[in-house]
Amino acid sequence: NTFVEHEGAKTIILCNEDKIEDEERKTYDEMKEKLVGATLALDIDIDTVLLSLIDEHRSQTRFHNFLGQAASTICELFQRSDIHNIRALRRAISELRSIFETIDGIDNINPADIEKQIIYTAVPTALELYGRAADPIELEGIHVTKSVILGQIGRSVFQRREKKATYADQFVERYFGHVSLLEYKNVVGCPPILRFLQTGFLDRPRLVEWATELVRPPNEQEELIRQVIFDWMNMSDEEFGQKTSQVLQDVETGAIADIETYLSLIHI
Repeated sequence: NTFVEHEGAKTIILCNEDKIEDEERKTYDEMKEKLVGATLALDIDIDTVLLSLIDEHRSQTRFHNFLGQAASTICELFQRSDIHNIRALRRAISELRSIFETIDGIDNINPADIEKQIIYTAVPTALELYGRAADPIELEGIHVTKSVILGQIGRSVFQRREKKATYADQFVERYFGHVSLLEYKNVVGCPPILRFLQTGFLDRPRLVEWATELVRPPNEQEELIRQVIFDWMNMSDEEFGQKTSQVLQDVETGAIADIETYLSLIHI
């Protein structure tokens, strides 16, 4: 007030209003209404910021190219996180480098072939840990599932929970509520990546095992389940009925014993 009314000075206030303590906020709002003539909101230009963060890794050509290919996915996940924390995004990309370099060293595996699985697994988890200070124990339950979305849907039905959203429900909706059914298979958990992001220790053998499993051709039963879950819209009613009956028979006879697969099938 002294600057503006008595000195006639042009004054700019730079302020993160969300950080003002509750007991001071009322006073601030009253003074702002009387004294501040214009308010400008500063928003992140995420496209420019992300290009700059990616460019920090230009010396590592293969990883830099990988980030370039994944840029749109990373950008969308960051926007959906709603944390607006560039430091968390920078750290997430930095941690991706160690994950990428480990997988890039595996014979007959190109990280680009499992780009979505790597990004979907590492980036949201990193943003939750570094930007939202999420409880790692809460994240553990998400990372033990082969298909995060179908596993979560299956658990919801299987446990007959009340409609109160858990952290896992919020996580899945926040980052993957927009993905198509065909994309579900790419949203997978990975305990070694969670541990790495949490502790800084990368269990390379288990990460290699995870990546190798992703590119392994499915067996006959796995392919049948994949078709029933993901490709049903491309089948005739007769074909879908036959394949569904076979899957149900496998469940009844115990041929399907994997609890995660069973939980996923509840979605059908």
